[in-house]
Amino acid sequence: MTKRELFTDNWSFAKVTGEIPEALWAISDAPAGATARAAFSEVPSPHDWQIGETADLYEDSIGWYQRTLTLSEKPGPEERISLYFEGVYMCACVYVNGVKAGENRYGYSSFEVDMTALLRAGENEILVRAEHRSPNSRWYSGAGIYRDVYLIRKSGPSFREDSLYVHAEPEDPDILDGGWKITADITPEQPFSGAQGDLFLRFALPEAGIASMVPISMARADGSALAGATAFPGARAELQIKAFGETLQAGLFLTGPKLWSPESPNLYAGTLELLNEKGTVYEHAEFTMGFRYLTFDPETGMRVNGEPIKLRGVCEHHDLGALGAAFHPDAMRRKLEILRTMGVNAIRCSHNMPAPGLLQLADEMGFFVIDEAFDMWEHPKTDYDYARFFPEWQERDVASWVRRDRNHPCILAWSIGSEIYDTDAPERGEGVTSVHQD
Repeated sequence: MTKRELFTDNWSFAKVTGEIPEALWAISDAPAGATARAAFSEVPSPHDWQIGETADLYEDSIGWYQRTLTLSEKPGPEERISLYFEGVYMCACVYVNGVKAGENRYGYSSFEVDMTALLRAGENEILVRAEHRSPNSRWYSGAGIYRDVYLIRKSGPSFREDSLYVHAEPEDPDILDGGWKITADITPEQPFSGAQGDLFLRFALPEAGIASMVPISMARADGSALAGATAFPGARAELQIKAFGETLQAGLFLTGPKLWSPESPNLYAGTLELLNEKGTVYEHAEFTMGFRYLTFDPETGMRVNGEPIKLRGVCEHHDLGALGAAFHPDAMRRKLEILRTMGVNAIRCSHNMPAPGLLQLADEMGFFVIDEAFDMWEHPKTDYDYARFFPEWQERDVASWVRRDRNHPCILAWSIGSEIYDTDAPERGEGVTSVHQD
């Protein structure tokens, strides 16, 4: 079972400034002595340490965050404990009990750090290092753990983080109040050895009053493919199971759902569960989805659920003005409400992956979103931007980005870059672009 809890309280912060030796900018294998030049003090989280420096919003500085995690006992053989960061700006490195547990170079991508092997019974010290080295972007970036952090605990059978993908399409695009096929894909992560009896995958949309329950058997030692299906009144259920560790797929059929659009952003909450015949739930995943059908035609333009629409959009940077880069849902909601009074119904995330909270608000409030990843590829725009790391990191950052955001009905399009210098060199620009065609 996976337990995901917000982990934003009780963080302390220390900052290193002044003449920072070049060697200190490199991510090291141990933080020993690295924070000796500044004292820790408690800070709210999410946190942007740059916004407080009104006399120098772009100072070179290295920030350290510290927090304690107390465990009654060391994690067992079927347990896994990790931290999930929605965003740390930038060049983040996470240490657990003085040992590097993981890192992430881009300041806008979400990432997970597995701490299991480094944890012990009692108190465990977590340190997070981030840097702000100017110039690193063409706008105000902020610095620090400026988005939410989650503590993820897994025990026994579980699903891989961000592996759930739910998508829907109408059986007949000309009859949108007819039948819709809903498909859910999810990837197992842990062995099912702790499960007792026959296993089932239950896919449900409670508000729509439908569910499917599909038998699963993971008993074959050779990992050969299995398949099964069962039908319930008012729904069709389908399942394809490949070898363990690959994708499980379940389906539902729904007639006449309420559709999502900017004028009527109807949402449905659903669940996907792994359980046995006695009803014992081993794993539980929740999702929100919207039903909408988009068409694009050079003569008639864009249509949403068969109705013509004109996009009235803005290019939205990630910061909150005088509040800085730290994400606050109430402040973002206020901004979106003001934009709505101006007639705005679409947002382009300039020029980077947005906070997940923005997409949640866009789903709820009815904004289309062009979800953007990068402002540069291999050719830099500033001395210390992401171009330094793009060749090594871009594939994992794109994978993290798409897996994280793909369930949002607000997503209109994906942008892999804005004003990219690499595209001025056609051969190389086309080569980089082709990496993401699949």
